[in-house]
Amino acid sequence: MKYHFFVLRSLTNMHVGSGQSSYGIVDNIVQRDPLTNYPIIHSSSIKGAFRVWAEAQKVKEADINTIFGNKNNGNDDTSSRQPGSHIFFPARLLSYPMRSNMAHYFNVTSTEILKELNEDLQRFKVDLNHIKIQTDVSVEKNKPITDDISLQGANIESHLIVLQQQQHNISAADILGNKLVLMHSDNFKEIVSRLPIISRNHLENGMSKNLFYEEVVPRQSYFGFFIAAEQLHDIFKSNEPIQIGANATVGYGFCELKQISSPQNSQA
Repeated sequence: MKYHFFVLRSLTNMHVGSGQSSYGIVDNIVQRDPLTNYPIIHSSSIKGAFRVWAEAQKVKEADINTIFGNKNNGNDDTSSRQPGSHIFFPARLLSYPMRSNMAHYFNVTSTEILKELNEDLQRFKVDLNHIKIQTDVSVEKNKPITDDISLQGANIESHLIVLQQQQHNISAADILGNKLVLMHSDNFKEIVSRLPIISRNHLENGMSKNLFYEEVVPRQSYFGFFIAAEQLHDIFKSNEPIQIGANATVGYGFCELKQISSPQNSQA
């Protein structure tokens, strides 16, 4: 099996719901990784979004069934069901936009995220070619670092950026965003645990019937995921934005899709 690495950049706020409530002020919470508690897009949500995306691009039904598997159409008999030729892995958070006193936002990641990404790339035998991510960088708590001299004196979410004189070689804009800042994992976890909460109002005939609150993953967040397939279908080379999650009619969840690298080796 061959593994292909993709990056999703959220162009608008995104709500991929977990189907759960926080039992507090937030009515609808997003999907989160059970180990890190970071926002995540589970495999089933990724696969479902891509199927709808393929249908919207008028891909032949036979090709859709080959890629994603055929539907049971409400039939309880599962003997005729066939799995798809493409296996979809969850989309994990790579970087998160954080506010600053010097710009609207900077893309921030952590050493923990970079180490896990490198491990996955090695495990699935995916070579990023020109992109190299150094993971042995030391970051102190409350002192995020960068090697971009233009960011000297900036604050990220009340934390003063420390200029790293030695190039740490993590400025891979295609997968992590521009003006990258590296933050201690404890600080990163604390900030990402508090996603923006937006109030929504359900109207009937112009009358407010239901005010509710939901978490969103902010625009300009980056997620990475793998698709396993012996022969990747051409649909995944499309430049068309893909919509993921709920609230498409109010512009939520529109993402840019980019294939970063094809596998260099096959894996049984």
